[in-house]
Amino acid sequence: AGSYASAEANFTAAIAADATWALPFNNRGLARFHQGNFAGADADFDVAKGMDTNYVSPCVNKGKSLTAQRRFSEAVAELQAGLALTTNNAGLYFNLAWAYDEQELYSQAISNYTAALGLNSSYQRARLGRGVSYAKQGSVSNAITDFYAVINDAPSGDMLVAIAAYDLQLLRGPGLNFNTDNGATNFIKGIFSYSTEQYDAAITNLAMAKTTEPVLEDIPWLTDWGYIGKRDTNSAN
Repeated sequence: AGSYASAEANFTAAIAADATWALPFNNRGLARFHQGNFAGADADFDVAKGMDTNYVSPCVNKGKSLTAQRRFSEAVAELQAGLALTTNNAGLYFNLAWAYDEQELYSQAISNYTAALGLNSSYQRARLGRGVSYAKQGSVSNAITDFYAVINDAPSGDMLVAIAAYDLQLLRGPGLNFNTDNGATNFIKGIFSYSTEQYDAAITNLAMAKTTEPVLEDIPWLTDWGYIGKRDTNSAN
């Protein structure tokens, strides 16, 4: 429910009750990740992996954590280790694709997004991510196809629909104009933080961007998404 500190406390209590159980280590790692405690999160994922060498979720989650830290090569290695355990986990392919995209290896990213969709055709985050990689690669028609597919097929009210529509607007419109390089940099950091589920960091970076870009309507819109991610409805409204 977004109460990550409370979640961490409860998983810690579960570990105290049974220190041989891998699941609460993995889940406490996620609670720590969402609070920006990457070192603590990664340590928990490693403990979970050591307890159960066939447990794939800690590989997925540590790969996501490393990507959020922009440690992309390490993230790729972690996720490929997960694929050595199983090739039937769409999340492994999705997060591997994300790491490749951030390294500007768009063909590899598209291939892995496609593999994720092959395992789960309704995995709209993978379709949205593939659309972004297509757009960065210059394959505009393929990007538009993926964005429209998300808009049409994702459940009503899903934030992915709004994100796909926004991406489509950016792709087909005139783009964004920034007053300063610093404003653009903070805006990009905000989008990256939001995409990696670091909602507090996204809100902070977007607030910094707004100081030099006070009339860019995209900033309050994306800040709203950050508050929605935190489940802070009052601030979002």
